[in-house]
Amino acid sequence: VSDIIENVRDNSVLIYSPPGVGKTTLLRCLIKNLSSGRQAKRVAVIDTRDELTFELNNKQSLASVLCGYPIKHGIEVAVRTMNPEMIVCDEIGDENSAAALVDIQGAGVPIIATCHGSSVKDIFSHQAIAELHRYHIFDYYIGISRGNNHDFSYNVKCWEDANGHL
Repeated sequence: VSDIIENVRDNSVLIYSPPGVGKTTLLRCLIKNLSSGRQAKRVAVIDTRDELTFELNNKQSLASVLCGYPIKHGIEVAVRTMNPEMIVCDEIGDENSAAALVDIQGAGVPIIATCHGSSVKDIFSHQAIAELHRYHIFDYYIGISRGNNHDFSYNVKCWEDANGHL
């Protein structure tokens, strides 16, 4: 996970995998690591379904959570009122969440988000995700898979490498 944190620290990242493989678990780990420690960032967490925050009770954390907000509204509130250095949200892919990410692109706040899919080609089959790629919202795409021993492997593609899958 430490390699992924280096890719994520100052970049926008879309994490994808089929359901149940570990997207939300990885997201929790990234939030915890990015929002605490010597290089802590102010992380705004848009937790629509109350799935991300159960491990964020660390008093040293700079994570602020907007729980129960729809992604579009949560992102708008975070950018306008919280001065985040990173925005994190789970399960994007509809037109509203895509529009919110395009709208805040000019704010200069990196985004970490997740979506369902088994490959870059698969996630680009969703019109909203393909549109986000065209706007160059994400610098990296990180695919998660699990081996037979339940160990995780990560496939990291930069924006340029993902272009061939569009």
